[in-house]
Amino acid sequence: MAKNPNTDLIEKLDPDLNRELTNSILDARNGEKMTKLAAAGEDYIRTHIRESGFMRKILPPKPISNEELDRVVEHDRPVRFEELETNHKGAVSLPFNVTSDTEFFYGPKGQIDFHTIRTPVFTKNVNELRTYHHDIQKVVTEHQLNDIETREDAAFIDLCNLIVGTVSPTGGKSGLQQHFKAGDGTNNTSEELSGGMSKEVYVEIQKKLENFRLNNGVMLMNTKTAKEFSKYDSLAIGDTMAGKMFKEGLKGMGDAVVGGVPHVYTIKDDLVADNVIFCFTEPNYLGRFYTLQDIQLFVKREDDQIKMYASEVVGAGILNVAGVVKIDLNE
Repeated sequence: MAKNPNTDLIEKLDPDLNRELTNSILDARNGEKMTKLAAAGEDYIRTHIRESGFMRKILPPKPISNEELDRVVEHDRPVRFEELETNHKGAVSLPFNVTSDTEFFYGPKGQIDFHTIRTPVFTKNVNELRTYHHDIQKVVTEHQLNDIETREDAAFIDLCNLIVGTVSPTGGKSGLQQHFKAGDGTNNTSEELSGGMSKEVYVEIQKKLENFRLNNGVMLMNTKTAKEFSKYDSLAIGDTMAGKMFKEGLKGMGDAVVGGVPHVYTIKDDLVADNVIFCFTEPNYLGRFYTLQDIQLFVKREDDQIKMYASEVVGAGILNVAGVVKIDLNE
């Protein structure tokens, strides 16, 4: 079927993208945006590991429509007002024929701002594609997806570090301590945790969010920190689990649940440093992550050039500042 060069088509990025490329590009007309890509092999050497974003595992994204957006007088950019739970005083016991005090209440709100994350525009001469045995556009596409989600992760961690603040009894945005640092055990104050990542210390870590009357939702650490679990002996985790982790490493943990809390491991040690653990409460007690336009791939041929980039429009925020704590096990 003939292609319409005037049709403005946008292809939504598929995480399992593995389709043909070269033939469709060479056959495409000048100025046409393509949605069909051709299959090619995987015969190339990868140079390093890439991974998808961890923020989406902590705050699962939700689509949002134009009708659900709000407006502000300061600018024309889309925003969303999110309603927060209203905290009331406790109930009282009254004698008969006595009324309780009148108390007015209001619903506090938080604002989610939306912004665009976009990759550079990648350009390639279509004739140069003839020399590749693997699907180079598929590789670039995968990298664009990872780069966008890495940008999400970086902004998310910056926000978390701003919220937890300094190692101080009042250093967090909640007005209480949300950043804890390990000590050497000689001065084990409320600001310190001694014993590295021992089982006893890990139980204390899981109590931190409970001090705010919140459940543990997800714990985040890098893969090198997570390997500390392999040091737990059979007395701590049982013979079966100790044997599996000795043989299989972190894969031996299965669904990565420790003490009933799901764990997320990342290779991005430039964002989540060694021996640092972030503890997050459950998503509905933490914040929101909205996708006004989820990640999309734009591909277009102009003369003998192919141009492609990926873009998204998202809004996210931590609305309950007590919902995150940071543990630094570096002594």
